[in-house]
Amino acid sequence: AETPVTPPVAGSTEWWCGTQESRRRPREAGDQVDKSSARWTEVNPSQWPWEREALAFVREGLPDSDPYRAWANIEYIGDDGAINELDLLVVSPFGFFLVEIKSHPGIISGDQQKWNWIPPDGKRKSMDNPLLLAQRKAHRLGDVLFRQSAFKNRPRPRIEPVIFLSNEQLDCQLNPAGRINVYGRGLPPRRQGAPSLSNILDLFKNNLALEARRPGPVN
Repeated sequence: AETPVTPPVAGSTEWWCGTQESRRRPREAGDQVDKSSARWTEVNPSQWPWEREALAFVREGLPDSDPYRAWANIEYIGDDGAINELDLLVVSPFGFFLVEIKSHPGIISGDQQKWNWIPPDGKRKSMDNPLLLAQRKAHRLGDVLFRQSAFKNRPRPRIEPVIFLSNEQLDCQLNPAGRINVYGRGLPPRRQGAPSLSNILDLFKNNLALEARRPGPVN
């Protein structure tokens, strides 16, 4: 008989981070970015263990080659004077990606406007689709970058906002519109017949089919 699995205590590190199975999967030597690498800049170290674990998953999966670069936990002031906080900005040969990390355990459902989260304790919470805010942050950041000397005589940079649902124990029940620009770790879905989330690392490496990327405007 299988040994029963004891569920993690609500609010604990294990509750937010999951089992960390994907971090235990071996990666090829020399194919990951070290934390001390110039390709990875963590401006403000995260105080949250689940966010640190999600950032480590991305960092260890990025190719250690040009032009890959990433900046974690950065802040910038937009043209409107507002201070914007970014979880992660990734530059790859295939574009700029503004990554909003969500480490919610439990069940996530909803559409392009509203999400519903049911954590393991069963207390349902409603929230705006985080892609809406990420889109606004990406537009503001594009304005700031376009004024820099590096973009002189160059087109305005297009920054693609994406959501990284990092918890391995998450049961994603978002409808197709709600899954636009939403990625996970590429793990099998928690329920039979449920949609799976593509690995966010494949997005940065352009390993996804066009239909898997589900590009489109944010309403």
